[in-house]
Amino acid sequence: MESNLTKVEQHTLQKNISNNRLEIYHDIKKEKNPKGKSSISPQARAFLEQVFRKKQSLNSKEKEEVAKKCGITPLQVRVWVCSMKNQA
Repeated sequence: MESNLTKVEQHTLQKNISNNRLEIYHDIKKEKNPKGKSSISPQARAFLEQVFRKKQSLNSKEKEEVAKKCGITPLQVRVWVCSMKNQA
């Protein structure tokens, strides 16, 4: 695939993309606690506990809904639920 960009423009674009990836990486790292785990707010944890008391297994749609309400990812919901099952 040919590009209409000059070599300098291509280099600048690649550098900007790389810098953006680095910024995103650092933003994600800032969100993690010192142990390297993503933190879940106390409000989100309380909601997760409430949901878990009612239902110990969630389907994909339920995980997405819970994640949206908690401000976390569906993967974090899945991991949290698995951890709770293992603790029980």
